[in-house]
Amino acid sequence: NSGKTSNVATYTIPVTALAPLTTTILNTSLSVTAAATPISSLAATDGDGSISSYAIASLPAAASGVLYLCNSTCNPVTVGQTIMAADASKLQFDPAATFTGLYAAFNYSSTDNTGKIGNQALYTIPLFQGVTLPVHLINFTGNHAQQKTILNWTAENEENFSYYGVERSLDGIHFNRVGTVQAISESGSRTYQFEEITGALNSTKIYYRLQLVDRDGSNAYSRILSFNLTTSSTALTVLLNSGTQPVLRLTAKNEGTASLVLLDNNGRLLEKKSISVNTGNNLYPITAASQWSSGIYLAQLTFENITYTQRIAIRH
Repeated sequence: NSGKTSNVATYTIPVTALAPLTTTILNTSLSVTAAATPISSLAATDGDGSISSYAIASLPAAASGVLYLCNSTCNPVTVGQTIMAADASKLQFDPAATFTGLYAAFNYSSTDNTGKIGNQALYTIPLFQGVTLPVHLINFTGNHAQQKTILNWTAENEENFSYYGVERSLDGIHFNRVGTVQAISESGSRTYQFEEITGALNSTKIYYRLQLVDRDGSNAYSRILSFNLTTSSTALTVLLNSGTQPVLRLTAKNEGTASLVLLDNNGRLLEKKSISVNTGNNLYPITAASQWSSGIYLAQLTFENITYTQRIAIRH
C-alpha cells in the first residue's frame, strides 16, 4: 500500500505430453552411379521424453533409386515401415544410374516413448550425374563469419584437370555458379581457397559445393557444405498433417506482416500473398496444395527482411 515494487519472480507452468518434432534432413549429395551408400540418420527431438521409433510415410520415386534398411542384411524399406530409434542410422540409398533428376526424397515421422506421433518431415538426397575423375579431392571445408564465407579444399592427381566451379544454393537443391578457380594441374597435392561476401543474401541458410571439371569436359561434384546466415529466433517449419495438406509454422519474436511465395520445383510462381504475423507460433495452411500434383515445392516466407525457405513434399 506504500507503492513500493517487489522483485520480479518467475512463474513456471510445466508443459507435458508434447509431441516430438521430426527433423527435416538434407543429405550429402550422391552420384547416380554410386553403389548403395549409408545416408544421414533419421532424427527428431522430444521436449519431455525420448524418441522410440520412426515411420516411413513415403518412398523415393522408384526411378531415382531404392532405400534400404541394413542390419545383418539390407532389405528395401516399405511405406508404413517402423524403424526403431536404434536403427535410425542404418539406412542406405542405392541411386539409379539412369536417373536424370536433381534429388530423391521421402517423408517420415517420429514417435516418442509415450506413443505420441510427431509431424512428417522431408528427407532429401541430392543426386548428380557425374563420373569418376582422376583428380582426388582430399578435403573440402569452410566457415562463415561476419557476412563472409571462406571455402578451403585440397586436391591431388590434377594431371589433365581444368578447374573447380564453386556453386551456391539457398535451398540445397538448385545451385548456381558463383566462381571459378583454375587448377594448378601439377603432380602432388595443392590447396585452394575461395571467399564470398554473403551479407546481401536474404536467407537463413546457404549451401556450397564444388564442380570438378576435367579438360575433356568430364565433371563430378563434391559433398555439400551448409552454413547458417542468421541467429534470429524466427524459424519456419512445415507440418505435413496429411499427404496433400501441408501447414507452414512460423515462430516469430515480433509482430508484423510477411510475404509468402509458393513455387514449383522449376521455380514457377504458384501463389504470392501477404500474411499477418503474431508473436509466437503462427500456422498457415496451404489450401492450394490439394490441387498440386505430386512432387517437391518451395515455400519462401520473407519477414523482417529475411527470407526463410522450406521444401514441401506433396504425394497423392
